[in-house]
Amino acid sequence: MSEPIKILIIGNGFGGIYALKNLHKFFHKDKRVTLSLIGEKNHFLFTPLLHEVATGGINASNITEPIRKVLGCCLHEFYLGKAEFVNTAD
Repeated sequence: MSEPIKILIIGNGFGGIYALKNLHKFFHKDKRVTLSLIGEKNHFLFTPLLHEVATGGINASNITEPIRKVLGCCLHEFYLGKAEFVNTAD
């Protein structure tokens, strides 16, 4: 059996969430792959609709999604924090 593949995505804004979703589509059936995410917030904020919340058009709960719900089935680990250094040598 081959070695496990661990993928860590840094950031849970648009780039990180879309990377997570696309990697999930590609690796969903491959049990060797684990997807992890590190981000400074425990939710995803859909910023293009912030003006609607500010003007009372929609509720703030309509533009936020808990990170664990974004991809509940295959997000193996979520780290609430900030990456300060990435060691690419190991």
